Amino acid sequence: MEELIDQELSTRKIFKERAIGFATFFGGPLAAGYLFAENFKALNESEKTTKTWVIAIISSIVIFGGILLIPEDVHIPNHIIPIIYTFITLGIFRNLQEEKITKYIENEGETYGWGRTIGVSVLGFTVSIAFLVAGIFSYSAILETNYTSKTYGQEVQHQVRFNHTSISEEEADNVAMGFFEMGFFDLTVSKEVSVERHESMLEISIPITEDVLNDNDVIDGCTAMRDFLDDYLPNDEVELKLVIDTWDNVAMTLNRQ
Repeated sequence: MEELIDQELSTRKIFKERAIGFATFFGGPLAAGYLFAENFKALNESEKTTKTWVIAIISSIVIFGGILLIPEDVHIPNHIIPIIYTFITLGIFRNLQEEKITKYIENEGETYGWGRTIGVSVLGFTVSIAFLVAGIFSYSAILETNYTSKTYGQEVQHQVRFNHTSISEEEADNVAMGFFEMGFFDLTVSKEVSVERHESMLEISIPITEDVLNDNDVIDGCTAMRDFLDDYLPNDEVELKLVIDTWDNVAMTLNRQ
């Protein structure tokens, strides 16, 4: 019986530690899950494959969901998160499979080549990116439901977009009046701003074009605008964000010096 089992196992291939590390770093938890599952099958432990996939999927949700929740002002190098989950995965591999795989190879068991490993990594990376993009769109759609826009003016209409979970309509009105008072909301061009609060910080975002970033006179004018609003709205400290194309794409942040 043991000879028959050994013969069955020797016809299957396994992934070594280097392949696990490579696929995990470049292909993410889903690629790691596939390699672990294939190894369990080769080691005649197929009952563990379902649990492996469940852990891989949950890990992907936790990791990419966590990435979406990282505040925009917190900058983490791109390679740090993959390094962390790769080291964790290798630790799990050494605990669950390394000894068995070493014996498997000593008994002339075969291993997968780098072509299979790279292919799985590319597929895992593609699926992970698709998952992340879908998460970003879903998260953005959920956040957008927290915003309301109010129009001001008759001849030329201006809009204040505000997060109604942290900004009341009266506070949005005060922001609009500040812009009218200083002349930003005028009778020439319709403008839109976005307002939300983080603790005592009132964050006001204004759309700009990229060339504005190189115009010192315009930046000085925006700084003066921020200082005026900070005085006009004494209950909050105003932070002015200059955004390009989308509200989340902050090109420059202006605080009182």
